[in-house]
Amino acid sequence: MKFQTIQRATLSVLVLSGLFRFSADSQETLNTEKEGSLYTLRVYEELVLVDVVVTDKKGNPIRNLQKTDFQIFEDNKPQSISTFDFEDLTLVLTSAPVVQTDLPKIDLSKPEATPKTKESFRNHRFMVLFIDQSSMPIEDLIQAQKTVQEFIDTQLTPADLVAVVSNGTTLKVLQDFTNDREALKKAAAKLYLGDAASLAEAGSVDAETSGTSSEDTSDSYTADDSQFNVFNTDRKLASIESVAKMVRAVPGKKFLVHFSSGISTTGTENQSQLKATVDALNRSNVSLYAVDVRGLVALPPGGDATKGSAGGNANYSGRAIRDQASSFNDSQETLATLALDTGGKPLFDDNNLGKVFQTVREDSSSYYLLGYHSASLKKDGKYRRIKVALNFPGTQLKYREGYFAPKSFELYSRSDRERQLEEAINTESPFSDIPFLVSTNFFRASPTVVFVPVALRFPASAIPFRRQGETNQAAFDFIGQVRNSKGKIENALRDTIRLKLDQQTSRKALAGEIQYNSAFFLKPGEYRLKFLVRENQTGKLGTFEQPLSVPEYGKGSVSMSSIILSGRLLSAQGDRAVQRRSFWNLPGMMEDFDPLVVENHRIVPSIARVFSPNDTLFILFQIYEQSSSGRQPDLSASLAFQRQGRLFRNAGTVPLTSFDEHSSDSITRYFQVPLAGFPAGEHRLEILVQDPIKGEVLRKSINFFVQ
Repeated sequence: MKFQTIQRATLSVLVLSGLFRFSADSQETLNTEKEGSLYTLRVYEELVLVDVVVTDKKGNPIRNLQKTDFQIFEDNKPQSISTFDFEDLTLVLTSAPVVQTDLPKIDLSKPEATPKTKESFRNHRFMVLFIDQSSMPIEDLIQAQKTVQEFIDTQLTPADLVAVVSNGTTLKVLQDFTNDREALKKAAAKLYLGDAASLAEAGSVDAETSGTSSEDTSDSYTADDSQFNVFNTDRKLASIESVAKMVRAVPGKKFLVHFSSGISTTGTENQSQLKATVDALNRSNVSLYAVDVRGLVALPPGGDATKGSAGGNANYSGRAIRDQASSFNDSQETLATLALDTGGKPLFDDNNLGKVFQTVREDSSSYYLLGYHSASLKKDGKYRRIKVALNFPGTQLKYREGYFAPKSFELYSRSDRERQLEEAINTESPFSDIPFLVSTNFFRASPTVVFVPVALRFPASAIPFRRQGETNQAAFDFIGQVRNSKGKIENALRDTIRLKLDQQTSRKALAGEIQYNSAFFLKPGEYRLKFLVRENQTGKLGTFEQPLSVPEYGKGSVSMSSIILSGRLLSAQGDRAVQRRSFWNLPGMMEDFDPLVVENHRIVPSIARVFSPNDTLFILFQIYEQSSSGRQPDLSASLAFQRQGRLFRNAGTVPLTSFDEHSSDSITRYFQVPLAGFPAGEHRLEILVQDPIKGEVLRKSINFFVQ
């Protein structure tokens, strides 16, 4: 591949290409930061909602209270009540039809589309039946399914809007909110027995993990499952967090009835996820009612017949029995925490599982919904205690007793930061703190694989560089995912890039843009590409998603890659042109394959394709000819520039009579065209490839702008 004379380009951007590279012309003139710039003060206010059940000494609900009758305190400091509402479900119970068809539809798979009109759902009880199949063996799942079906048949009221969600190998919404009995019965029937039952014991803490042995395993190898247990417990808790976020936009109070056979945390490893789950439930105004499907359990000393005989003297000292009871209690403690910290209740050690619905009905027959904006603006993530007082003696109040304050990004732990990235890349809601552009191109890498360079660009002015000594620093996380038509991830990348610039370079950088370049290897087909950028000082996020149609080369005798336009070249010496990752190990891939690199220089694709008259336009493309005879090609390529639909400049015709070195079907061509004399406005480059022997013509064009 021959690289013609390189003219120095004027650069005004930062370029990230796997490793950070910065190039600038020493003679360029850039705008610097102006002193006296205006600063925007942002005050973060979040409405805290507290639902309060008020009853007399006999447990009867008290109605007709006013806003002035309540006082609310946060960490013993009085708060001003901003919103006040009263919900009374007895009105619907006496007047509503059995099935209401005029209610707005709520699609839990698209939370952002939830109707915001509260009046449409006034005096209704929102209930989510959550069946955690990953924590239940088959016999417990049968009991949970039976309880749900009995509730639908005998206890469902016109005031109830019920959704059904299951967590097996994946989280599934089996039914959106409805009070249609037949629809709910069909949803309950979708609970396939045995689905994810093998995960029921994962995450549980038994005697082995506590340092004693309730089973003689001296002659067998026992794997260390502690890390898997931590992950599996986090996964169970994260599924509850996901449901809480699904219903966040649903107005009013929500009740999540959670069926499981217990969830055990592993030491302190799961506390971060447990805290995040409680926080998500409270922010979404969801009270969790935990049902231990095991019911009233008698624990046989030393375990039942599913375990081998105990070894050592644990049974004789009583230590094994204590550990056995402790393990069972631990599996309930997590559920109790979720329930009590969100204003719900746990139902343990009771074989009448249907009691949970009576409890929900009692707690939701009527309640007051108070809202206030916290007087504390600290974003420290600490727990804030809530106290509600009523100016009437002899009353009983039930409400959640606190919540976790928002946390500023600089206080995030490592697990908090990873969770934020995971949520952001998986959510459908876009983030726009860092606006950026993405461009993709395509080159044939093998008969069945396409090389897809991806370029991402965002303004440097959107990044708050942190000054340390004589340098300004910033760090970024990049995540890219390519999903196929079924939603499965076909390819992914993850990068963390750190910048360290001197003061002069920083001033120039702020007037330019940052560009990140990477690539994927993909098979031809239809995909969706999603990219995420996070700045790691303030936690600013940006996401971008678009369809990605990867072409199939080789259907015709002559085909062409994307046309790359660039105004800049970088030295690729001593740098990896493309980051090598394990997921690129596809059959037939060359170790150093990167068509954008020629003779130690890399052509940086222009995303916006906007150039200055002082720039030199670099043009790169490849031609592929399928030849079975092994002969050299006999083709020609002509380049022409058009403006306003007319020929502006003919760049001439070049012969294509030899394949690239080490290739039997690819021809790479590189051109450079000074843009002096090109008038401002839009231009079109048209490339025409002709095969005179076969009489075939291939035409491809691309637009660009001259400022």
